Amino acid sequence: MKILFIYPKFMKYLEGFPGHSFAGAEYLNGYSYPPALAIAVLMSVTGDKHECVFMDENIEEIDYNTDADVIALSIFTPQAGFAYDICSRFRSRGKLVVVGGVHPTVCQEEASRHADIVCVGEGEKAWVQILEDIEKGTWRKVYRQETATDPKTIPVPKRSAYYANTDSYTILFDYLELSRGCNALCDSCVVPQVSGKEFRYKRIEKIVEDVGTMRYPMCFITDDVVYMPQNNESRKFLVEVFNEIGRSGYGRNHGFYIASTAMYPPDAELLSAMRYAGARVSYFTLGLDPFSNSIMTGDHGRFRRMMVDQARQLQDAGLLVYPAFHLGFDDHTCAIKENILEFCHDADLSLAQFCMRMPWPGTIMWKRLNDEGRILHTDWKKYYGSSVVFVPKKMTAEQLEDIAADLWSEFSFNFHKLYKLQRTDVVGIGSLD
Repeated sequence: MKILFIYPKFMKYLEGFPGHSFAGAEYLNGYSYPPALAIAVLMSVTGDKHECVFMDENIEEIDYNTDADVIALSIFTPQAGFAYDICSRFRSRGKLVVVGGVHPTVCQEEASRHADIVCVGEGEKAWVQILEDIEKGTWRKVYRQETATDPKTIPVPKRSAYYANTDSYTILFDYLELSRGCNALCDSCVVPQVSGKEFRYKRIEKIVEDVGTMRYPMCFITDDVVYMPQNNESRKFLVEVFNEIGRSGYGRNHGFYIASTAMYPPDAELLSAMRYAGARVSYFTLGLDPFSNSIMTGDHGRFRRMMVDQARQLQDAGLLVYPAFHLGFDDHTCAIKENILEFCHDADLSLAQFCMRMPWPGTIMWKRLNDEGRILHTDWKKYYGSSVVFVPKKMTAEQLEDIAADLWSEFSFNFHKLYKLQRTDVVGIGSLD
């Protein structure tokens, strides 16, 4: 069989503010970068038995006249509206359409209306069964693995499909997955529902092997949940992983984005291992925990001071600190703009993102806001971080959107540093000015 894998389009941050002029707009408006690992892993799982073709709607027009037998789409929520358009056009041509990923997992019934087959949850074992059933003509509507994927069995992703499009992407980085699942039940996160409620770690030697296949100058580690400061098991695992990657020599010519759902403490041993491996950028999601949310609510207590100190310590360690401020929590007022800008000044930050808080379907937050009648719509194309999709509690939706636009306008960005890391050979942060 011939399988066409498609990564659907999604809107970019600054596309939500037409008519505004922003510093760094060339980096944040209309940008494109390689997809995450789901498609590359499934292509590797597929093996040589079937022919695999890949298309990315963010950089190219979809070929609706393809001779592929199966159309497979990996979908996260901001892509869903665009993905369903693709599904409709292919099904009208008699093509067999399979969808999977985060959004079909949490919106199974909705996805079933747009596709012939829906893969719910993790897909490595389910995908093998789907292909076997399609060949036999006995496929069913919904597939769900009976047991979670053992991370130790996940093959090295087939990134060559992405590398073929290198000249078309404006931003270049690889992805690296270290683990699956999470035992925290954050109200706006779907990871436990999609990947399980326990941390499952990959084999370190397999991770090092994976790193050895990567070609781009920077790599984004997808596991923002393993950096929980209270998770001692994760901390030990990370120290071992980074030290092994460092011994492989990867960091001499490449660098890592280290992502986290909270600003983790600058533990000396972990920081040393991260830098040894090639860590260059610390990307944080701020607001999802009460400590970082205090930055925006104007609490000038010890947690704010602690986070200013942590940001400066990470920068002193040679890391480019890149926070994403999530706006629109129930305790947020119009004062959040000045509070955020003051924090960025005090922490000496040159990079930041300003995102609307998103009530992702399937989360605790979604259920609460839906029960309260505060969800404005389910136009998934607008669930990309710059459009208000629920009724804020202490301001209007228009006020919140204006605050986001003002933050993008008034913050002093230096995207040149980040862009150079993503397009050229890695060099020291200090030489990127």
